Amino acid sequence: MASRSDKTPENGEKLPANKVAAKGVVSYQRVSTRGQEFPRQKQARDQWLAKHPEYELLATKRDLMSGRKENRFDWLIDDPAQFPVGTVLLVEDIDRFSRMEVEQGIRQLFAMFDRGLGIAVCPYFDDDNFWDRVGVITDFNGEGGEQIHRELKRARRESERKRERRVEARDRKYAAIREGRLNDAFKPRGKSKTGKTFPFWVELDPKGNDGLGKFEPNEHWPLIQRIWQLARTMGGARIAEVLMEEGFTSPYPQKGKPKLLSDEVVRNILRRRSAMGEFQPTMKGNKPNGDPIPGVFPPVVTPAEFNEIRGIIEERDTGLGHTKTKKQSNLFANRSFCAICGGLQGVAPTTAKRLADGSIKEQPGKFRCRVGHRTKGRDCNVNGQQIGVIYEEVPLLQRLSEYRWEERYSSTAHDEEINQQRQHVLALDSTRAQKQRELENVEQSIEKTALEGGVVSPTQMNLEEKLRAALIDAENAVAIAQNRLNALQSKTVGKAAAREARARVKAFMESGRDDLAEREKFNAWFHTTGLVVLVDPRTKRIEIGPGKIEENRLVEFWDSEWILEHLTGEDRERYLADAEKLKNTGERMS
Repeated sequence: MASRSDKTPENGEKLPANKVAAKGVVSYQRVSTRGQEFPRQKQARDQWLAKHPEYELLATKRDLMSGRKENRFDWLIDDPAQFPVGTVLLVEDIDRFSRMEVEQGIRQLFAMFDRGLGIAVCPYFDDDNFWDRVGVITDFNGEGGEQIHRELKRARRESERKRERRVEARDRKYAAIREGRLNDAFKPRGKSKTGKTFPFWVELDPKGNDGLGKFEPNEHWPLIQRIWQLARTMGGARIAEVLMEEGFTSPYPQKGKPKLLSDEVVRNILRRRSAMGEFQPTMKGNKPNGDPIPGVFPPVVTPAEFNEIRGIIEERDTGLGHTKTKKQSNLFANRSFCAICGGLQGVAPTTAKRLADGSIKEQPGKFRCRVGHRTKGRDCNVNGQQIGVIYEEVPLLQRLSEYRWEERYSSTAHDEEINQQRQHVLALDSTRAQKQRELENVEQSIEKTALEGGVVSPTQMNLEEKLRAALIDAENAVAIAQNRLNALQSKTVGKAAAREARARVKAFMESGRDDLAEREKFNAWFHTTGLVVLVDPRTKRIEIGPGKIEENRLVEFWDSEWILEHLTGEDRERYLADAEKLKNTGERMS
């Protein structure tokens, strides 16, 4: 007869492979809230094992999750080697096993029974010894199965009531925030967990706003202001470096000691709409729940500034904006594209070579297609190989200096470019308006259901969430396009602009190539010209000219007659037809 060892396997531990219990039991213990402990469930387990020495504890599984979550016992059902036929799942109460819909809980039990597993309930207090009397349950026949069915209903009802109380409390809080009664929704930092729901750069003043409560900037206010200032021209990693150089530290000290901000913390901060003073109501999983509430916190930036800077960040995140890096190896970063697939080209540095006399010869880097590199040549290659093209910066700059700037900056071409961009902004804004209408329709439907006393379905909530995310994407797209239009409208044109461009390239060649800050400025300027660098790994040729970029891909290149020699038959005819269309109308190449 197996006996329980002094040390029982805890969560995640398994028996040695050569030790198989004649009768095995797995203790399942669950809590749904972080910080809750398992002592009662542990004591109930130990009492049951003491009464049933014929069973040996195989493992103790502890979960921190809701009992409403499905498929929580796949680890047990799908591992017959560790948990053979006859293994018993031991729970302190049925609500530890399930708070799912009753049908879902029954299906889960049927899956266990079909696998030859059983379930036993070991309440800490069992005054009438009911569960001890029915013992291990392996089907729904008999009073044990009937009681489990009743208990599943009870557990579900309790879960629904608990959820309703939570939703009601949440709605009261959000109503208080909308009405400006901040003391009814928040407590000063450190006195309640509500302190985690407002930004680190403000503190609640309970006496403010005539005793209703008001948020005021705290000692971290200069930090958040500086982050948003730098975000116009820098990415998260570079911002973190500058903040370190300027002596700023993280608002989240580690064990009481100051620490530096990470680039990921900076990026998260730059996503927060609370910088505009808004509070975003959320549901479980920190998902948005309704419209943001404006005017709750002192604003760091205006809504217009927020959208503008978020647009700049989106450009950088999609590879279309200039970024600040430690090296800026590719002077034309995020404006270099592959002639085969249209994807971005990066510059891979080449190791320096030691010569016979002991001297070091620096080797130029190579352009390499990021799409081909990421997919190991599957999506972009030359005869099955990934081919690099030598990155020679000085000749590229010389060609840029000799570029047909007068043609590029002619008033006619400039007006046409502005007109095309304006049409693009209007089209994107039409899409944004459509997304707004779709979201409003769903929100009205949800509100109507709630007012009529109905239950809002998960499908409606999921649809609202998806539409809200789509609207944010559409708003960002409009902001990006508007930024480009503003840049075009402020651009100098004509011969003066051509002279200015050549002078800028010449000055950089003479004194700026070895200066990181100057390289970053040059990269930012190149982005404003509308030009791109087109790299062809097939011929190892490089061309500079105007291009159209969509979704991180070059879809048009307007000075590409040199490609003709590599096209034959229908491809050549189609290219010539498309080139003629582009020349006359600027339509996208098919």
